[in-house]
Amino acid sequence: MTGIDEARIRQSQSADNHHMSIDAPFSDDDDNSMSDMLSSGDDSRTDRGVDFESMSDDLRAVLQNTLKDREIKIVTECFGIGCQEKGLEEIEQRWVLPVNVFARFVRRLSRRFVRAAMHAYS
Repeated sequence: MTGIDEARIRQSQSADNHHMSIDAPFSDDDDNSMSDMLSSGDDSRTDRGVDFESMSDDLRAVLQNTLKDREIKIVTECFGIGCQEKGLEEIEQRWVLPVNVFARFVRRLSRRFVRAAMHAYS
């Protein structure tokens, strides 16, 4: 009827079908279980914070090696590195430059910083 050998069907039906808890260890001498390996769905890796902190430290080092103190303050606020990200108008209020000159200045700084960061990570 199905074209499958009857012995093969019986073999499949008699296969070990016992259920196992996802919390059960993989083996007697192992503490890991399937629940340890499954994602929780919210991407809450424990090393995510460490990755973020490490990248922030690396970016600060690139800033220190590439830009002057005043430029570092501007770029960190533009990109929100170690602080809340701010818009050009908000940042420009602290500096005595016309808005159009300030915007060009920030674009040049950003390009320098991005090139230096890409070089540092390559």
